[in-house]
Amino acid sequence: DLRSIKPVQNKLNGPVDLQELAEALQFISPDIERNLWRNNVWAIHHATNGSEEGYKAAKNWSQRGQKWDRKAFDRIWHDAAKDRGRTVGIGTVYRLAQENGWNRPWFDDPLLSVEDARAQLQASIDNAFTQESGVTVIDATPGLGKTHGTIRAIGKKVQQNPEFLAHFFVPEHVLGFEIANTFRRLAPHVKVAIIEGRNPNNCKRHDLVNELHKHKLSVTQYLCGEGQTIQCPHAKTCPYLAQRNDAADANVLVMSHAKLSTPPTVEGDGRPDLIVIDENPLQEFIRISKPIRLDQIPTELQPIIQAGDMEALRDFDFGNHLETMDAEHRKPAIYPSAEDDVIRRALANASERNPAYILLLALKSDVEAGMPTIRSTSRFEKPTDEGTLVAWRTHSHKVPKRLDGVPVLILDGTAQELVYRELLGPSCRIVKIRAKTQQTVIQIRDKSFSRSQLKKNPSQDLAREIISQLPDPIVFASKQDAPLLEALGVDYATEGRLRGRNEWAGRGLSVQLGRMEPKEYDISLAAKAIFFRAATPVIEGFTTQKRIYRMKNGVRSSVSVRVAKDPRVQAYLETIREAGLTQNMHRTRPLNQPTTHILLTNVPVEAEVDFVLKVSDLQSLVKIPRLFERHGTVPTSRRQLIDHIGLGWRDCSRLALYFKHYKENWGGGAPFLKIFRGTCTAHKNSDMAGFKAVTFQTEQFTTPLEALTVRDSLDEVRADLVKLYKCP
Repeated sequence: DLRSIKPVQNKLNGPVDLQELAEALQFISPDIERNLWRNNVWAIHHATNGSEEGYKAAKNWSQRGQKWDRKAFDRIWHDAAKDRGRTVGIGTVYRLAQENGWNRPWFDDPLLSVEDARAQLQASIDNAFTQESGVTVIDATPGLGKTHGTIRAIGKKVQQNPEFLAHFFVPEHVLGFEIANTFRRLAPHVKVAIIEGRNPNNCKRHDLVNELHKHKLSVTQYLCGEGQTIQCPHAKTCPYLAQRNDAADANVLVMSHAKLSTPPTVEGDGRPDLIVIDENPLQEFIRISKPIRLDQIPTELQPIIQAGDMEALRDFDFGNHLETMDAEHRKPAIYPSAEDDVIRRALANASERNPAYILLLALKSDVEAGMPTIRSTSRFEKPTDEGTLVAWRTHSHKVPKRLDGVPVLILDGTAQELVYRELLGPSCRIVKIRAKTQQTVIQIRDKSFSRSQLKKNPSQDLAREIISQLPDPIVFASKQDAPLLEALGVDYATEGRLRGRNEWAGRGLSVQLGRMEPKEYDISLAAKAIFFRAATPVIEGFTTQKRIYRMKNGVRSSVSVRVAKDPRVQAYLETIREAGLTQNMHRTRPLNQPTTHILLTNVPVEAEVDFVLKVSDLQSLVKIPRLFERHGTVPTSRRQLIDHIGLGWRDCSRLALYFKHYKENWGGGAPFLKIFRGTCTAHKNSDMAGFKAVTFQTEQFTTPLEALTVRDSLDEVRADLVKLYKCP
């Protein structure tokens, strides 16, 4: 009898969660080495005390494999009952699943108090400062103080050593100026210099800079003439070059992420004592080329790459073809002192390098690395009006040379361990710190809130209706939704430039309209670039799969969603998508005060959700106060109840018949509708003498929220809504 099976205390977190176990097993191939397969079966047996449920979980997982043997499985299961392998715990399963890309929901991590979390965070930062080299990644709850803690630690270092030098990289210069201001406030003795790239404000030849970038030519060599006798005519008064003097006197140089992958210029060649990278820098590590057509590839290489023949590729003469392409590439004769028009004419006459040059370098690196198959290049097909375009794209990653031999501290609240360890090596130290927040998250799930549907008028009308009823929200959305939000006159911010910003701290209510939906092809290509030297190649494709989502109260639900077939692709996808949503949820800084965040999405997200509602639930909550304002009472006809409150036809019919019976027996007058959680009661607007209460269940108003009561007073209705949303 399954009801008699008691949960077994395992060595991790109490009773085994069979749903979580089933999800973890989806990430482990049952065709792994036999000893590992056996240990997994034993671990499941011991964790579930050999129960029928555990047997089914282990069997369902094992029989997915090509090596499935029912007799062998039963023998291993029976051996576990004899206390064999008793030392194998359920952690074996979870650890193997995590190595293959499974991520337990972040709220499964222990949640610390804000005080304890900040103390642990500061200790982790201080420890990173003691390292002589290597990378430390701190993945902490947004708003906990990663940046502030690092600035304080740098301030202490500068007090001990006035010559201390740190390079501080941020996603964009807007955050760079915030960092500089924070240093002035928390560590005023630290000298900070902001190093900007060439732009119209600091370079009088900025249009030529863009032209040289298109030709992949060094701006420093061809335009500035730095280190040469002949220099740019504006060199002596150039604001860009003047930054060199600021850098020479500074303890901290603040630069954008883009500088990570470029050689040092005005910041100098000096080796810093510490490198700090604020926010996710992965885009600066990934290298993906534009499509290279088949006709651009050397004739001898075309059949080899089409067949993916690695043996033939090893015999290919890369050196001769690369030399030929180098000879065909004519670099322009440019002198930095020349007039701008002369330089433009020289660039116009220059020949561009054959795009296949990059392809040959990538294939050559595969051969030199001893890869069994082509890893750094993928076939690309795109339908066009003239037919299908067949091309190839290279994809790889490169860790910036700046990080060599220097202690590096990465402050990334969206870190995926699988991704960082592949890029930076197994020695990369990853610290996770999770703190309790004061945020209530309400998710409204509906297909209308997908990116594609939000382009259509009905979905926009629905979003407009909901957002217009919310009190002073800050809305996070995509650029395509900007016209809608501008018309509503609400405060909003578009995705892509939200990380690390504090300007919405203290706001009581925030809304996420839709979610980021990166193209599956782009995600797969980026994952191939990250894992192009992994032991096994990345598997392409996405599939529909049941995924388990858990709310804050522990309730779990299984929903069909699109997931990548390869867990490594899924890990990168969640770095971009789910982690981005989590960042947006924390823009109001719920660590410091109670806030409410409403998620308007088409599918569940990996976030800590308090309540899940349907659109009809939310419409009911926001429409009832409007009905009081318009009519003074709630409409009671069947059609009005359907249109305005959202009850089903059957319930509205019962209500309408009851009201009719009520009026016939107790006289005229419009009754009021009093709504409680799960129960509706009608009563006459008079003294309560002789009142008979008639109640019936209406599931449409049964929600996991606190009971919402609609009373005769509009002020009381508003008070209930304030209590419901826990915000002004």
